[in-house]
Amino acid sequence: MKESKDDIKGCFVLKKIAIIVLSSNWDSAYSVASVVKTQIRSLVRAGYSPRVLLLKSSPPWILRSKVDYRMCLPNVKYDEHNGKANAQFFKGVHSISRALEKNLQGIDIVLSHDLLYLRLLLPYNLAVRIVGQKLKKLHWLHWAHSSPFSRPRRKIGYPYNMLYRDMPRSRFVSVTKAQARGYARRYAVADSKVVTVYNPRATQDFMTLGPIVRKLVEKYRLFEADIVAVMPTVLSRIHKQQEVTLYLIAALKDAGKKVRLVFADAYALRRKDNEGVRMLQLKWLSRKLGLSEGEVVFTSETNTKLKDGCPAKVIKELLQISNVYIHPSGYETGSLALMEAALTKNLCIINKDLASIKEIVKKDALWLKFDSVVRAIKKKYKIRRLKDGFYKYFYSYYQDNRASFKAYARKIINTLEEDRSLSLFSRVKKELNEQIIFETQLKPLLEE
Repeated sequence: MKESKDDIKGCFVLKKIAIIVLSSNWDSAYSVASVVKTQIRSLVRAGYSPRVLLLKSSPPWILRSKVDYRMCLPNVKYDEHNGKANAQFFKGVHSISRALEKNLQGIDIVLSHDLLYLRLLLPYNLAVRIVGQKLKKLHWLHWAHSSPFSRPRRKIGYPYNMLYRDMPRSRFVSVTKAQARGYARRYAVADSKVVTVYNPRATQDFMTLGPIVRKLVEKYRLFEADIVAVMPTVLSRIHKQQEVTLYLIAALKDAGKKVRLVFADAYALRRKDNEGVRMLQLKWLSRKLGLSEGEVVFTSETNTKLKDGCPAKVIKELLQISNVYIHPSGYETGSLALMEAALTKNLCIINKDLASIKEIVKKDALWLKFDSVVRAIKKKYKIRRLKDGFYKYFYSYYQDNRASFKAYARKIINTLEEDRSLSLFSRVKKELNEQIIFETQLKPLLEE
């Protein structure tokens, strides 16, 4: 059976969405345009093909093959302080309404930005209301991007009273819950008619992430984890104690945290040398510890460009995303990776036995006591040489020392929560990224 033209997610037919925005500059860092860009990107990612109505002078943005940009709206100027509702004013209103009516045909929901809120956009306010009366199947979500100001105490006449009037089949959108009631009072509507959709931060743009890391973020949902650790490493160097990093991540997961561990490694799985063996070992241990394939990532497997290792740029971008850096080795003279983690404001967790860098790091890290796991296994199980079949003891070691790693996990969590900067960083990255805001706040409004 041939599918319909409409995109279908399960049994849900996606609605036709339009966005109206009057910004003429897509490059502004802190503007309504930034919010609209995240909405466009989120809609396209979810399978929608949005229509974006712009001023005639505005250029289209990216994703042009999937977005219907229409530079159709006349640029009607209005002096918010001295403007008069004269014949010229209403001529402008009707020119806007004609453009809107023509370009909103076939649309189900319109997302408008500041059109019903700002006094200087009064001509567009009236035009939207005219079109709303004509196209009665349209539903509207009206964003307000400034603090709400009160309704005037004295009665005001048309058209200025439209700045405070409800509109049929509409809901008003506040960008914070604290201001929602203020908008309800301004438009004299029930509190339930005002919804909150936080301004999502285009975190990937802000961090200037490249395409390789963007794909990792989306595939493994790195922004949604409570704990993200990155370990640049050569897997065959067993003294780096990659297993200890796995132990800590497993303990953090057992403590109820969403975790991701990214090994920035060189491709090894098809090689017969120690590098390939080490990858297989670490994967086996990960599963025994209860960590899924999506929670432990080897970069060399994710992109052919990373098969020979991660460029410095990729590691830097990954460290920008992570909030924890674990350094379990006790046998190094220095560590550039540790310095890079510190420069990207990760909580650094360092082996107490690594005396060589104490003079540099001092007390500005979480120092934890880690055994030499290989030595401890040899001693306990009376093994002279590491030979076939020995690796099972790495899991036995964790079981024997589970209480210690549980205590370490609690220390890490407490440190992250007590440091306000680290705590806020993790929360903004996790809760205010564009994908989460779309899925939890905007998408439900589109599916009502």
